[in-house]
Amino acid sequence: MSPATSSKDTPTHGLEQLSLGEQWWASRWSWLKERGYTLRSRYHPDWKPSWKVGRVDARKYEDGQFPNFNSNIMDATFRDGTFVTLKRIDRTRHSREVEISVMLSSPELSKDPRNHSVRVIEVLEDVPDAPDVSILVIPLLSDIDEPVVETVGEFVAFYTQILEGLQFLHEHRIAHCDFFGTNILMDAGPLYPKPFHPSEPTRRRDWKGKARHYTRTERPVKYYIIDFGLSHKFEPDNTAPRIVPIIPGDKSVPEHQGMQEFEPSDPFATDIYTAGNLVNEWFIERADGYDFVKPLIADMTQEDPSKRPKIDEVVERFAEIRASLSEKKLRSRVKDRLTQYPAFFGLRFRLRRLRLSLGGISPIPDPYT
Repeated sequence: MSPATSSKDTPTHGLEQLSLGEQWWASRWSWLKERGYTLRSRYHPDWKPSWKVGRVDARKYEDGQFPNFNSNIMDATFRDGTFVTLKRIDRTRHSREVEISVMLSSPELSKDPRNHSVRVIEVLEDVPDAPDVSILVIPLLSDIDEPVVETVGEFVAFYTQILEGLQFLHEHRIAHCDFFGTNILMDAGPLYPKPFHPSEPTRRRDWKGKARHYTRTERPVKYYIIDFGLSHKFEPDNTAPRIVPIIPGDKSVPEHQGMQEFEPSDPFATDIYTAGNLVNEWFIERADGYDFVKPLIADMTQEDPSKRPKIDEVVERFAEIRASLSEKKLRSRVKDRLTQYPAFFGLRFRLRRLRLSLGGISPIPDPYT
């Protein structure tokens, strides 16, 4: 799936002015700088557009790039040159997010390789003129389809990591409650010889041309679960928790339809549904080649929450599916229907597949090996 907005959707007029969301960040430019975080030049107090307003397309310029569609998110550069993401959290609305995020980033829990919860680098408090706001500093991550998955093996690597990440959460009695596609991101850094621009990943960060990238098979990546704003942590002895949900990003959850929205439901079963429906919406509906996983996804997305498998069963079944796939199947191409491919892409793919196979590169890219 694509973000809610992209550079193609952004109007070319008006970019000479900051949006309200941008203004919030820009007004704290100096404070963030003191804390070690520098925003892009667009948000500098003395910024003026580098283009001729009204005469050229602002999107062609680095400082004309509209930020993330979520105004609570902003990219920045730490004083050591590390690219990071800043997330504004209103503690009056999401009282548990900071606590759960920091807990999942603790040294003890970080030792478990199944922990795919995004790492919290720092929590900024005492934000000027925002007493109820905390800012989470996390690594700069990318959407899971930027660039797109190209092979069955790349999908298998993705879903293996995500399922073990959800299993880790459930083992620690944490229900994510918003396991939506936009809340699963990847560290795309290994794919790019030159850093990509956070607002326009097809361009280099320095705006000196296109951002060339490897495939995930060539440069394996790690996937992360973000956004614990709706999450709940339950006591170990609460074996059958029920909560009245706050409707998540996935609006199709059966137990959230109609008047059921106001009735307590099992958040762990909801996580199973959304983890399955994620595959429907982001992969099965967008490309052929996923028949092997459809029976599992159908079970995960059953209308009756009580009939859905628990996460341990899901992980076990997917491991069996993974083991049953031949190398030919794993290296087979997945053609995303929403992506425009160059005419020569098919030939280039076949040549690369042959090279990787002869080179002994695993068809399931594992970043831990």
